[in-house]
Amino acid sequence: MPRSPKTDLTVFLYSFLLPVALLSQTPVQRDAGIVSSPQSIAILAAEDGRAPTPQDLAVLVTGTASPNPDVPRIAIRAIGRLERRDLVTTLLPHLGNANATVRAEAAFAIAQAMRGEKLPLDIVGTQVEGVLSALAGALASEREPASVREIIRAIARLPYERAEQVNRAEILVAQVLTLSKKLSIVRGKPEDGRLAA
Repeated sequence: MPRSPKTDLTVFLYSFLLPVALLSQTPVQRDAGIVSSPQSIAILAAEDGRAPTPQDLAVLVTGTASPNPDVPRIAIRAIGRLERRDLVTTLLPHLGNANATVRAEAAFAIAQAMRGEKLPLDIVGTQVEGVLSALAGALASEREPASVREIIRAIARLPYERAEQVNRAEILVAQVLTLSKKLSIVRGKPEDGRLAA
């Protein structure tokens, strides 16, 4: 039986995950280091209740801007778990967060949020295209192996609707990974054989 384009993309993308995972010294650890602050407790309560009110949603969105890196991470995760595509724009800026763990969580949450109902005005799937472009841009600039892994995983999890979208995702990931490998080789120090950061 022939495989679907989505299956082909998933196999292609996960073939890159194993080497990246092996390079990762610090995998993303979900729920590690959560501080029992009033803000984090409010975020966890809003997440547990699936943020049924605008006030609960505001608690989550406000949490994404906290200076404590654990708080944005759990707030971003909570927003992703709502599986609401209308909240993806809240998550996208966190792909550029200074903290690699927050960036990885943002990629994971974006893919999860994209599992929700299509936006009413997105008849032709342009949101998937935009999210794919944002994730590809984040992948191109990412240097942390755990974050690279989560971004590639997020690209593989997007709800593609057309074969062209799958092909574009496959090409983008291949180009970014090829360029990244070439840059690592160029930055290498020939005298000791190690790659520069």
